[in-house]
Amino acid sequence: MNKSISILIFSFLVSIVSFSQSFKVTGKVTDSETGEILAGTNIIEKVSGNALSTDGNGYFSFNLKKGNALFLFTYIGYRDTSINIKINRDTVLNVKMTSSSLEA
Repeated sequence: MNKSISILIFSFLVSIVSFSQSFKVTGKVTDSETGEILAGTNIIEKVSGNALSTDGNGYFSFNLKKGNALFLFTYIGYRDTSINIKINRDTVLNVKMTSSSLEA
């Protein structure tokens, strides 16, 4: 009986740890043509609602739970970029944004 309770408690704790597991999604945002760093790019992860801006070197970092993630990258003068990924490990996501041209 004591062994059964120990196994039940252990199984419960393992399931809690696996459900609360989070992963790091990191990366850098640059211009697709020039490679210029896009510091201050706004990023929203739509599933969790987390949002941030890239640092002065174009880098970002999110801590997210396992599952699907939908990122929206916005920067003035550039086309909005959406990226959908499945998170099941730490991930590097380098994004190249395309300039939006006012020329016809």
